[in-house]
Amino acid sequence: MDNPQIAPRYIPNQTGELPGAQTVSAVPVGSIVPYGRTLIPEGYLACDGTAYNQADFSDLYQTIGLTYSVSGDPVDMFRVPDMRARFPVGPDGSGAGIPYFQPFNEIGDLSGATR
Repeated sequence: MDNPQIAPRYIPNQTGELPGAQTVSAVPVGSIVPYGRTLIPEGYLACDGTAYNQADFSDLYQTIGLTYSVSGDPVDMFRVPDMRARFPVGPDGSGAGIPYFQPFNEIGDLSGATR
């Protein structure tokens, strides 16, 4: 899977092209990127908890491994995070024990509820 290219300070047009811009760096594999449309851009996967074959997305599997997989998944599969109705929160790596952030000390931890 090739990494999608981005360019600084440019917004892609409706076909995803960056008019007059040179691509300068790739989005790191495993990045979670907010996106304001329902159509998933080419080269990206939705963060919906779907299981994928490790061989088909080997670079992504090497990056996130089985972090988001669940017990009972086939051994050759891995899952992407399920961000539906969730908000990304950075871990409380300070060790300060901030009560509101304690549930978020490990990547993939879940907390909260929807109404």
